[in-house]
Amino acid sequence: MQSVRIAFSHSSSKPAKPESLNILLQEYVRPGQDLTPPAKPIETLDEFGRAFARGSRKTATAQAWVVRGSGDVFVNGLHVADYFGEVAHREVVVRPFEVAKALGSYNVWAVVQGGGHGGQADAVAVAVARALAIHDPSLETVFKQIGLTNIDTRQVERKKTGQPKARKKNTWLKR
Repeated sequence: MQSVRIAFSHSSSKPAKPESLNILLQEYVRPGQDLTPPAKPIETLDEFGRAFARGSRKTATAQAWVVRGSGDVFVNGLHVADYFGEVAHREVVVRPFEVAKALGSYNVWAVVQGGGHGGQADAVAVAVARALAIHDPSLETVFKQIGLTNIDTRQVERKKTGQPKARKKNTWLKR
């Protein structure tokens, strides 16, 4: 095995790869492909003026299509007030519009599956915030600062065998 020493230059954001490293890495790349990763596609509006985005929370995943309109929000074919019974869940879904000062300016069609109502509401909110950022790119930094476009990756910890719950232990007895 050959050792390679990499020199990093602090002036640029990414360090330059020496030619010897490229030769070593080329061994692990399929023939005809390049070492550089493919560029991330720029998200834009489609021919109908819709912005598409995805969001998730716990085990819930949501897809949302956002288009300029009268402010109707539909989740799985039902109006948001009919789908989410609790007011707190409705407020979570509408929060991106409040931050963007765009209440009543966009129509939303969302498809969400998995999880409970709380996770689904958070997933729809992330998808709506990302779609609004596609409509108005200046909102992207505002949403990132507040944390509306970030996916919360926390999951429920699994229950362990021999224990009543994930962290709860049975009472320890000396004898």
